[in-house]
Amino acid sequence: ETLMAAPIIKRYYLQCLAQTSYLVYHKNGNGVVIDPERIVDKYIEDIQKNNINLKQILMTHVHADFVSGCVELSKKTGASICISENAGAKYDHITPKEGDLFELGNNYFIKTLPTPGHTMTCTSWVLIKKENDIEKEEAVFTGDTLFVGSVGRPDLVAGAGFTQEEMSGHLYDTLKNKITKLAPECVVYPGHGAGSPCGKSLSSELDSTIGKEIDTNP
Repeated sequence: ETLMAAPIIKRYYLQCLAQTSYLVYHKNGNGVVIDPERIVDKYIEDIQKNNINLKQILMTHVHADFVSGCVELSKKTGASICISENAGAKYDHITPKEGDLFELGNNYFIKTLPTPGHTMTCTSWVLIKKENDIEKEEAVFTGDTLFVGSVGRPDLVAGAGFTQEEMSGHLYDTLKNKITKLAPECVVYPGHGAGSPCGKSLSSELDSTIGKEIDTNP
């Protein structure tokens, strides 16, 4: 294995909720889990099998459509839970700020990118490679902000102190000023596939690229 090997991205898909979660890791190195499901055994199994030092559990937002296993996974692995400061989380967690980096190793990092719109707690996590102070955006885990062929619904938190118009404005700003500014070849890994109520007419494709979504996402 060469020193510059890219991290492995493993996707888990829960069909009944059309929900995706991810394990991003270097074998015998550091790893993170993104948006774990309630039952965490499969992550633990893969973590042990690949000798991964799980450092963080990254939450893209507070989930209304499923119960997260983040607390249990944290207890079993010692990994810290990272979630937006707007979440008001009652469990042990850290609240990374925009631009904060989590090191995976081999010059790869996960970068914090707050992306409010679907909810005010939305954070996207960008996998970057740093070489000579140049950051290359390899992948982005967008949660419910950007789907393949759709975007997160801004109306679901109306009533939580924000109007649908306000949330639409936040989502527009996020997409225009943050998401579409990522590298066109950056791979998009969303939080849901077709069948989820969190967006409209989601594609059955489970990944895409920023460039492709700029060209084809209505």
